[in-house]
Amino acid sequence: MIYNGNPDYYGRFDTSWDFGDTDDSRLSNWLDPINSGIETLDMISVEKPSGVPLIPKQKVDIYYQLTNNTLNIVNDSNKRIRYGIYNMLGQQLKLGILSSRSSQKISLSTASNGIYFVHITKLNDGSTFTKKIMISK
Repeated sequence: MIYNGNPDYYGRFDTSWDFGDTDDSRLSNWLDPINSGIETLDMISVEKPSGVPLIPKQKVDIYYQLTNNTLNIVNDSNKRIRYGIYNMLGQQLKLGILSSRSSQKISLSTASNGIYFVHITKLNDGSTFTKKIMISK
């Protein structure tokens, strides 16, 4: 298919992973350059070049409770954080600020089944991470 006057090329991911004689022709050289073998991630995050999340995961806990349709955000860090909840289209559903050493329950009873993203920003230095949650009622 050609869109905007430019050709589009498609290929099977498993075939393209280690196919070819050059770095430019193998996905593995681009997507796993250190050959870590990691196949899945438990969160989407903005990370430092060292691969360490900007906010340690253990300092902010995010989980969805199906029994009462609430998203729980627990801020165990000593800094205030801002949270934003977004749907798959990038539309912001909720926005708020959470004090240090506190937690908040956010009702998502009107949210439909699907994948949502919770974006956390530490207000003192702007460091961030994003966690994916799945709602299935």
